[in-house]
Amino acid sequence: MRIRHLKHKEIDRTRWDECLDASPDALPYARTWYLDVVSPGWEALVADDYDCIMPLPRKRRYGLAYLVQPPLTQQLGVFARQGGSEKMTEAFMRKIPYWSYHMHLNEHNATPRATPLPNYVLPLARPYAELQAAYGTNARRNIAKARRAGVEVREGLPPDDFLTFYYGVEKDYTAPGRMLVTRLLDEGLCRSAVALYGAYNPEGELVAALCLLVSGRRLVCLLPVSSGEGKRLSAMFAVIDHIIYRNAGTPCLLDFEGSRQEGIARFYRGFGAELREYYGVRRLHP
Repeated sequence: MRIRHLKHKEIDRTRWDECLDASPDALPYARTWYLDVVSPGWEALVADDYDCIMPLPRKRRYGLAYLVQPPLTQQLGVFARQGGSEKMTEAFMRKIPYWSYHMHLNEHNATPRATPLPNYVLPLARPYAELQAAYGTNARRNIAKARRAGVEVREGLPPDDFLTFYYGVEKDYTAPGRMLVTRLLDEGLCRSAVALYGAYNPEGELVAALCLLVSGRRLVCLLPVSSGEGKRLSAMFAVIDHIIYRNAGTPCLLDFEGSRQEGIARFYRGFGAELREYYGVRRLHP
């Protein structure tokens, strides 16, 4: 296996996306259009005739190039047409041309040098009644609460409404830059790779919203947000239940993007989601 380092302009975008389409490990974060948004100028490692690929999200600081996990990008790593392996992951890691990096590899890139990180996913192949039966008591109670309160979930939330709401709600975390999210919505919506959901109170006011990243059979809960009233009404429980209902009985996988915060992880587990670890790797310049 011959692994080449390619600069951004040298990457064959068609072959890249074809490899990702064929990979059983495919993730939407590794699409060329998505990488262009979150990591402009990204580079790559490519094996043979694009049989295996690895994005290199390069940045430069004080004249030094290094790799760092881009915003809104939970996992990257190595993707292969025939599926990955530890041996393949190690081979690519040895070929990284930059000394310093801090990245997240995907769930199929286990390697002794990596630190496991939590993610939660829910396969949606079963009928809705069976998926619903696996909900925890707290999730059931909060979905019922949202219904009693008259919360209505709608698909096709206008992007401007999403942006205004998302950046108008007070958060206990640092939100990604508005220009980045705006471009991601613009690029994703024109490719039918993004779906926007809104939850409204009986007065027709938006109280919760979710940007869902759609790629093949994977549905990623990319940007969830609730106002104070939305939290009080348990509106996000209604949004997730709606998505599960609409996609039940399909080969899709609902990806909650995981969390190391127990309260958030408990929310995901409440819908019957299962733990699937991905991997953090880090090497700093001496």
